Order: sequence, then structure tokens, then C-alpha cells
Amino acid sequence: MTATVPPETGPDEAFFRTRGVVLVLRDLQTLDWPTRAQRAGLTTIGTHIFPHEVAAFLQADEGQAFLEKCRTLGLQVEHELHAMGDLLPRELYDRDPSLFPMDAQGRRVRDYNLCVSSETALEIVCENAARYTEWLPSTTGRYFYWIDDGQPMCRCPRCRGLSDSDQALLVENRMLSAIRRVDPRATLAHLVYATTLPPPLQVKPAPGIFLEFAPSPGNMTGPCGNGRPAGTTPPAMASCSTISMPTWKSSVRTGPRCWNTGSTCPASPAGSGSG
Repeated sequence: MTATVPPETGPDEAFFRTRGVVLVLRDLQTLDWPTRAQRAGLTTIGTHIFPHEVAAFLQADEGQAFLEKCRTLGLQVEHELHAMGDLLPRELYDRDPSLFPMDAQGRRVRDYNLCVSSETALEIVCENAARYTEWLPSTTGRYFYWIDDGQPMCRCPRCRGLSDSDQALLVENRMLSAIRRVDPRATLAHLVYATTLPPPLQVKPAPGIFLEFAPSPGNMTGPCGNGRPAGTTPPAMASCSTISMPTWKSSVRTGPRCWNTGSTCPASPAGSGSG
């Protein structure tokens, strides 16, 4: 969800054009969030956590009613997804461990991410990203298919020369090309979080990749920079300033499930063998 700052803002205009809340399904199913979001002056609701569960919810009557209410109230709907386990199903490890990342001890690991030097792994990820884009269209054209953030990327001999940020961006560039075959206006987030806090140095973002800045750990109650308590400035802040911001359209997270608003926020994938 992108917090877009207009060039000029009048006294009666909201500072951010996009003001949203990100909700896991158990929260989304508890209250009438479209009405609450509209009353709070929000523009966008983001669903969360995993692609398969969000797709199942939105295909059901309850999910269809949610989407219709958002349309009626003029709210945008995006999907912010921990996606890699659905894009590269973990059961494929039994068939071909080389699809999966190698750890520092030289062992292929089933539990997270992928080997970005495996063309087969990239093809499966892209095929499933395109499928989920069909099932979970974003009304804004912004898509969020995150790596397993907080977990390392691949350390095999072919990958270890690339940082985690470079590896993530390599995958994101490929995914963007795939999902644009479904939604030509699509843009895709590069998540700056945990192991991807340092900026990529060897891989350049394709046009349409935008920066999603979600620093962790960090104190999100104040500004990034002067005035922060000692030791709470997000460690990537200085590094991220080296990225050309005209190239990276930025989004800023300010709370566990909220984006910067300027005010207080009150089916089986490919390769799974089952379809």
C-alpha cells in the first residue's frame, strides 16, 4: 500500500493520497471494516497473510460481499501477502531439493524461500504469481508477493555472491514480468524488512518495482532521523538514501498493520501436485 505524497496539499486535503489498513482474515471477518475505513477517511484496505487463504475467502460469499461493499463505498482493495510458500510449494522439495535455498552449512532447506539460481524454481514462482494475480486482482494495480521475510536467502555457490536484497529483487523483477501478463498496469513491492534492509547493489529494479519500507526492528512512533531515542533509528535508513527515489516509488509502514495516514488508524498453486 503506497503512501503517496501530493506535490501540493491544501488545508482541507489529506496529506497522503493513499491511507489504508492491513487486516488479517480473522480481523476482517470480525467487524464491518469497509464502513469503519470509510468513516475514518481511509482509501484502501489490504488483506493479509497468505495467498491461498485470502483467495479462498474472497471466492466465498462472505468475501464477495466484502468486495462489493468496498466497491460501493469507493474503497480500494490490495493484498499484502507472505507468498513464497504458495508460490513455490514446500512439497516440491521431495521431488527436487535444488529448487530450494542452501544454508551456510551446504544443506538445502525446505522451510523458506528459494534458490534464485534455479530457473525451474523461478518459473514455478512466476507461474503461481500470475495465477494468484488472476484470483486476487488489486484494484490499485499494486501487488505484494513477499519473500519469506526474516529468513535468509540462498547460500549456494551460484547465489552466495548476491545479498539477500539482490536475490529478492531478482525474483521480484521476474515476477513483475509474469503478473503483467495478467494485469498490464501491475506494479510490485520490494519489501525492505529484516534481511533485506540493506539496499540491493548488483540487481537493478525493473520499471514498476516500488520500495515498501517496513524497517524492523525500529521505533515507529516518531520520525525516522532527528529526535529519535538513541539506538532506535532503523539501521537501513542511511543505506536506503543511496537508492534513487525517482526509480523507487516508496511506501512507508508506521505500525503493525497500518500505513502512514497522517492520522491515527482507529484453489491449488502450480507444482503442488493437486491440480
